[in-house]
Amino acid sequence: MLIGPEGLLIESLAMGGNGGAPGGDNIFPELYVGLYENIQKGNLGKALNIHRKIMDVSSVIYSGSGQSSDRVIAGIKKALSFTNICEEYVENPLMEVSEVKAKNIKQFLSEY
Repeated sequence: MLIGPEGLLIESLAMGGNGGAPGGDNIFPELYVGLYENIQKGNLGKALNIHRKIMDVSSVIYSGSGQSSDRVIAGIKKALSFTNICEEYVENPLMEVSEVKAKNIKQFLSEY
């Protein structure tokens, strides 16, 4: 079983889930691999610490107005553009992130 939302990933893995397809793993794959590995090893304390970091990623990258899919995709694309992985272009009807959100994402990435 795979799960998408980051908020449910730790619970899914702890209950025997096989993994996930969360958007944040495109930006910080080491967090998601670390979460999976620590759950597999039974290191729940370490897994919870990693999960908190993942939820920080979610709160910054996915926040804002509009449809959930708009916020998630646009936030991921903006973060990936700051890391020179890809362009931030999103196809209509999706919209790019606001300047304020872009600044928040850039600051978050620089502090991470």
